[in-house]
Amino acid sequence: MGAPRRIERRPAGILIGFDRGEWGGALLWYSAAGALKDTLLHENVVEILPDVASSVVFVGLAHLDEDRGRAVEILEDRTRFRIGRSVDLKSAPRVVVREQAGTMLVVTHRGLVRLAPDFTANMLLDAHWRRLYPNAAAVDAAGIVYVGMRGVVAKLTPQASNYREEWLFPPTGK
Repeated sequence: MGAPRRIERRPAGILIGFDRGEWGGALLWYSAAGALKDTLLHENVVEILPDVASSVVFVGLAHLDEDRGRAVEILEDRTRFRIGRSVDLKSAPRVVVREQAGTMLVVTHRGLVRLAPDFTANMLLDAHWRRLYPNAAAVDAAGIVYVGMRGVVAKLTPQASNYREEWLFPPTGK
């Protein structure tokens, strides 16, 4: 599988996520001693966000005409992991940022999605960033979201029911 993309040590063991692009990926569960216990998902793992008794794993792929992604809940007790709820994100996730309210902002190739604790996903901004390869995001105290992409930053300012998108470019040198 190559080098893992994400590793998360939990009381029930170790979750290791792989993302090999169009060649596939997986979420593997290893014991604390390093023995393979199970393959939990056969999808490209983009991110693993831990919580107290569970984790949220973001999986997906954008390749050629394909663009799919979802968030999957991994439930945990003291001795094992199991798959919980899942929600379709309608696009491959690229970056995930936790918000203070317990929600998560997910930057996808098609825009910005908010994932609520009850696993409902709401599209906040419909954009087409696929060829810009979003790879970083941050939220400031005012709720403004900054999305770093190839050669540009998108500044997303909250409005009444959506976000206003503004592009920030590097200064031109002389």
